[in-house]
Amino acid sequence: MKCPNEGLIQAYIDKELNDFEMKEIEIHLSQCEKCKETYTELNSLNKFTLEKLNVYKEDFNVSNLKPTNLNIEMKSKKGVFKDMKKYKNIAVAACAALAITTCVTVEPIRATIIDAVSIFRAKEIKSVDISLSDINDLEKALQEHKTDIDIDKIGKVNFHGGERKTVTLDEAKTTLPFTLSLPTALSDKTIESVVIDEPSKIDFTLNVENVNEILKSLGGKNIFPKDLDGKTFSFNTSGILNVSYRDVADNKHISVTESKVPELLAPADANVDEIFNALSELSVLPPNIQKQLKSMKDWQNTLYVPNVENEFEELDLGGTKAVGHFEDTNENKNSYVLILKNDVLISLYGNVDKNEILEIAKTMR
Repeated sequence: MKCPNEGLIQAYIDKELNDFEMKEIEIHLSQCEKCKETYTELNSLNKFTLEKLNVYKEDFNVSNLKPTNLNIEMKSKKGVFKDMKKYKNIAVAACAALAITTCVTVEPIRATIIDAVSIFRAKEIKSVDISLSDINDLEKALQEHKTDIDIDKIGKVNFHGGERKTVTLDEAKTTLPFTLSLPTALSDKTIESVVIDEPSKIDFTLNVENVNEILKSLGGKNIFPKDLDGKTFSFNTSGILNVSYRDVADNKHISVTESKVPELLAPADANVDEIFNALSELSVLPPNIQKQLKSMKDWQNTLYVPNVENEFEELDLGGTKAVGHFEDTNENKNSYVLILKNDVLISLYGNVDKNEILEIAKTMR
């Protein structure tokens, strides 16, 4: 992979990336001295920031903030979360509440809040009659997998399952309700870890009017249908498998991640497409769930993968359609392949070249 910017490394430190992205950054940091130095510096600043937050948080009152300039533009420079929208799990309001308290002393945080406040002001979120603590509480509760959440003015969310645990392959096969595929080209003896997210279900019973105001304030173009107010709809996942292989002799690492395309269950008279479109923009959802939602775009027909600057190429693996991204330079050698097979998304990532990852992918059984 290319050297990540400071914002992405900060997201890694804050554990705001999914398993695949965390592993990708981890591998890169082990190979790149320059990025390792950046990580060390940011991690030190992060610890300092948390110490400051513990001092300031009791005195901080976001309702006293008075925006003075409604025309601040989004910045794009080194050290800023240039890809902020990509990491929507950092809710804009929550980011603002966190960063303002430390913007005087920590440069990366100061740069970030310039962007965050721009969105915060321009979208007039301050006019929404829902507190930042409500938004933060919901995000935190979902990430901590609390089973019952009832937040005034937002609604109720009931979370079942989704526990992450380290298991054996046999345990994974009996826990996950879909057929696992593993590369026969790799020896089981090189398996470093097997981690699963158990199947989960999230039931939403929302105050639609207020939630729609949040979505619009955060720049969302899609909102929930009004007739869904007070009714329950559910988002079901079949769990996630992550198997890490490491060949110590060659210092090669391959990560295989699998998850079945999730499903959305709604009342018979509800417009499922409208619900999905709105749900996919709900920034308080944990990042792994958001990414699964994004995989469902046009879920009845096609899986679309964002192709930024033509980095992905379409592949045909013996009749199975896939996409891939490959980097082979003197400094970095990384390959990524995403396959959709029998409603199961399979991704392979490793510090190997294109030919090797494709040969491994062809042996998925």
